[in-house]
Amino acid sequence: MFKLLSGVFFTVAAQAAPILYTIGASQTGVPNQLVRIDVASTAVTTLATLGNGSQSFAGGLVGGTNDFFGAFMNGGGGQTVFVFTTSTGVTLPFAVFPEFSPGGLTMQVSPQNFFWTSNDSNGNSTLVTSIPGMGGPIGTGFTGGLAYRETNSTLYAIRNDSNGNSTLHYFNTNTSQMVQLGINLGSGFLGGLVWDPASDLFYALGSDANANATLYRFAAGDATPTALFGIGQGYLYAALSVGAIFEPTPSGGGVPEPSTYLLCGAAIVAITLVNRRSR
Repeated sequence: MFKLLSGVFFTVAAQAAPILYTIGASQTGVPNQLVRIDVASTAVTTLATLGNGSQSFAGGLVGGTNDFFGAFMNGGGGQTVFVFTTSTGVTLPFAVFPEFSPGGLTMQVSPQNFFWTSNDSNGNSTLVTSIPGMGGPIGTGFTGGLAYRETNSTLYAIRNDSNGNSTLHYFNTNTSQMVQLGINLGSGFLGGLVWDPASDLFYALGSDANANATLYRFAAGDATPTALFGIGQGYLYAALSVGAIFEPTPSGGGVPEPSTYLLCGAAIVAITLVNRRSR
């Protein structure tokens, strides 16, 4: 159980297999469809179109309480916008940044911090976070998603090299560098990465040469990932989140507490201020 605000408690819900969320492409190919993946039943359900259908929401999705998410939106005009969104497609812009290509978004629960990777036009990757002394340049090709593992307070990321090979890394806080792990992922892991606290397992989306996406599962020390099932095409984006694992009590309703919105917003504001001071 985590206490995030006075009088607001969150518990980790026990479940055999998680409910995941990702972002897929619309009929016109724009990545703006919020999609629900029920791992236990293998059901894949499109929930809503995000935004007005013309923006790209590729590159990051993080779930907080129930059906409340944070995501990045690139709509042109040289800007990348962080938005709050719900499973019904309602979006609320919150913070604006100079345009970049996001490579994943994740959240530390307690204390609450956001992490994401930004990639420039040359493929250089930067880790962005509100934690003092953490973050900065991390190399190239970190376009495959981020996941924060609470059990060992470690950030994990998937890197894709110029040949399409995918590797799993963790962030070493002592050296501020990404360190490659031994698992052989293969190639095409551009669809995101998430850690499930109920099982202490990672889930990731990989796509083949024909853009057919498959959901994979693995532990941090595994030699290879386990392919679970295919989810279709249009998921070549670093966006994967575990949904509805932190449920407020005693209400347990489907609408987040107002204080949760403010807490998430405060974290993004803090990151924005840190970035401005560093420039």
